[in-house]
Amino acid sequence: MPSRLEIRYCLKSFVRLLLMIICSGFAMSQPAVAEDALYVRGDMSCKQFTDMQTSEQAEADRYVYWLGGVLTGHSIAIGKALGQGVNIACVNDYVVNYCKNTVGSPDMSEGVVKLLAELKRGDNDYLNSDGCRLN
Repeated sequence: MPSRLEIRYCLKSFVRLLLMIICSGFAMSQPAVAEDALYVRGDMSCKQFTDMQTSEQAEADRYVYWLGGVLTGHSIAIGKALGQGVNIACVNDYVVNYCKNTVGSPDMSEGVVKLLAELKRGDNDYLNSDGCRLN
């Protein structure tokens, strides 16, 4: 006859296996994440990016979140919290203004690169202004 320890081990193994089967069955019955994913491009032209700000508000909002993700990811990668305490809408405004005022800028990602460089240096008066600082 098996000992209590052996029975307990078999029951734990059975429960783990049962949970894995249930979870995998549940996961297979759900739609793929890609079906619900929203596509956001970082290589959008400056003209498209600035035009979108006034014509497609829902799409413009997705880019605000995208910019926040880029800022967070870059901060993690370099080990320094860039833009901490800055309103993310101001970050978006910075890229919009960059695109509107920079002659010959092919895409909005150049504005993002410039933004990251200025945040590293800490010398951007607009992002450091009271209107952009979170309380």
